Amino acid sequence: MGEPSRLSVTYCTIPPVAMMTAVGAHAPIVAAFRNGPPAALDAAAAAGETVSFSHTTRGRNGSLECKMDGYTYAGTTQGTSAMGSEYYVGVVGSDESMTLYKASHAYEVMQMLDAAKEIDDAMVAKFKAQDHSAPIEYMDTLAGRDRLVATFADQRNKSGLIKARQQVISEDKLESPLVGKVLESALEAKALETASKSELDEQFLTQKPIPPFNMAATEPEDAYPLERILPMVDMQAVDARPLVDEAKSLSQGALPSDWVEQLPSVIAESLTSLSAAKSPSDKRRMAATLTMATVLIELSRARASAVNQRKRVIELVNEKVALDVPSVLVERILKEFLTHTVRPGRGDSAAKPVTHSRRSQRDQHKAMAYVIVLLLHYHGFLLSPVIVHKLRLDLGISIQRLLQHAKTLGCTIIRKGKAGSGTKRKRSADSEVAAISGPAYSISLTVPLEFRDLERQKKRGPGQGN
Repeated sequence: MGEPSRLSVTYCTIPPVAMMTAVGAHAPIVAAFRNGPPAALDAAAAAGETVSFSHTTRGRNGSLECKMDGYTYAGTTQGTSAMGSEYYVGVVGSDESMTLYKASHAYEVMQMLDAAKEIDDAMVAKFKAQDHSAPIEYMDTLAGRDRLVATFADQRNKSGLIKARQQVISEDKLESPLVGKVLESALEAKALETASKSELDEQFLTQKPIPPFNMAATEPEDAYPLERILPMVDMQAVDARPLVDEAKSLSQGALPSDWVEQLPSVIAESLTSLSAAKSPSDKRRMAATLTMATVLIELSRARASAVNQRKRVIELVNEKVALDVPSVLVERILKEFLTHTVRPGRGDSAAKPVTHSRRSQRDQHKAMAYVIVLLLHYHGFLLSPVIVHKLRLDLGISIQRLLQHAKTLGCTIIRKGKAGSGTKRKRSADSEVAAISGPAYSISLTVPLEFRDLERQKKRGPGQGN
């Protein structure tokens, strides 16, 4: 068989995986499993669902490795963007053939087929000869291949259509009819998609790790509706009294309580504003906003090992958050800010899928975006340089990284200038800037929302990067 390829060496160690959802990848990823579909896939197919796994990649314009949930996948990349694409990977049959299905553009299908061909050219030729010995089956196979290519091809990929015929995808090579059912359903669904330009824009925006938004909003408070970030049931569960009483005490000149010093500095800095709330409902809303922001700050800045399990996140909230966080809010945060992966069970529990939870980089960015929006709601949609500075320190990121997160939300960045520069009158008029070394920035949210990264995406065109 000649020099063993990367795939032929590694596929035996690849665990059962049938579908992956790429997040910010530059691939296609080629993966396979030998012993039929896992129990989780069978169960999902029976329920008319698919199993989804997130992954990150490294490498570009060459070989790469994809580490996902502790396992390593192998494949090739040519620098194409694959953000949000769904990858249907093949099944290694008993004769060690590889069948590949792909729910994405034709050029990515070509790359996957090239990677499969890399296993052994002689084996591919053998399969072709077998198909030629059965003309009817071979024609059916070609028809299926044509349908696959027609589904994903566009005008830029005509050259790939001829190349696509060099390898044959035959569903009868699949070891389980349920796998075929899942893949076929996905192909049919993809074929029915006729996304318009506006739909593609919406798809791009929904992939952004930001809170739910309203592009048609005419008021800042409606741009990122607070009730969609912090539902009323969660808000009412928060005990506002400790924060309200502390804010009142601080406004009267008292020293902060010991537990306040355990809060993130931006939350402690924001606490005095709570005393200005007029009605009990406003006080509860503002207290709940600070409570959720506190939990998300702790979740964002925690080490990965401290948030790679559900129980560890709960322990983090109990140990690090100096507030009484209601269980309903903790459950919402666990659901929305962790990545949950379903894997087949082991041993006596092999038939029962097991859910594993961890914080991905996307989850971390999403939590930071939510914190910014929560603080914007709290501070009247303008974050002062002091709030911005303290938030940066709490999150443990550079000011440029924080500003980039704000721009992703459609915020406006206002530079205040360097501390100590200008006249004495200017310095005394802006004491907040004088307290910060280096450039100071404020962040505001105005309407209508404008996402400049969407405009850049339009200029680059599809397939030109994330």
